[in-house]
Amino acid sequence: MRRVERGTLFVALMFIGMGIGMIFDRADVGTMIGLGAGFIALSLIPKEEKGAEESGRTEGVRGVSGIGRLIGSVVLALIGVGFIIGGLYMLGLISIPLELGRYFGAVILLLLGLFFLAWSLRYIK
Repeated sequence: MRRVERGTLFVALMFIGMGIGMIFDRADVGTMIGLGAGFIALSLIPKEEKGAEESGRTEGVRGVSGIGRLIGSVVLALIGVGFIIGGLYMLGLISIPLELGRYFGAVILLLLGLFFLAWSLRYIK
């Protein structure tokens, strides 16, 4: 089976979304939808463990087998759906009350940023 570069796929989907958005003069919407598609793709493609070529095993998003992998994939998929909903909202295809959308979206993005920051700092020795 061919190995999929998850990070490269994520970036590719983001740029594809951005390019399509620019064609329609809405790069912001395209970027949001591309990010959403990228996160959903990350949730569907398993991450390979070191030495996975020999063992044939793969690792989930959180690097834990069983329920941890499922939870990590669900979180990434929900992030992706959130970005797609945000893009569709910016395009005017779905309606969310302005104040709710602004503050709820801001809080979610801040929490996600803090989560990823904390996640990345745990690897620093």
